Amino acid sequence: MVTYAELISAHPQKWKDAAGDWAALAKYALNAANDVREQGAKPLAENWADEVGAAAAADFVKLANQLESAYDLLLSVKMVMEGMHTSLDLAMSTAHQLTDLARAHDLALGEDGLPLECPAPSAEADKQQA
Repeated sequence: MVTYAELISAHPQKWKDAAGDWAALAKYALNAANDVREQGAKPLAENWADEVGAAAAADFVKLANQLESAYDLLLSVKMVMEGMHTSLDLAMSTAHQLTDLARAHDLALGEDGLPLECPAPSAEADKQQA
């Protein structure tokens, strides 16, 4: 479980940066798949028509398919990283708003982000509402 103090000091940009790295890796896998098809399977199929050539071309096609699957998986990881960035950014924003609200009304917050004590019934209405 993440504590309030850890949330306030989190680094959502690292998740966004990681998403960019995963996207670059995914693009690399897709480019590799295209290269294997264009420079491996296609020339073999065109220039080596016997069954050995066909088997070799099939191996290249299989490799290209695997690289395309890797591309899809890498993009999935990228989307998770982006989701973590967005969620963490929103959680941090909410926590900062909570801290600002507590300061504005002289409410002390504990380690968990909750007020240490509730305002007295005789306190001002806006402090009670906060």
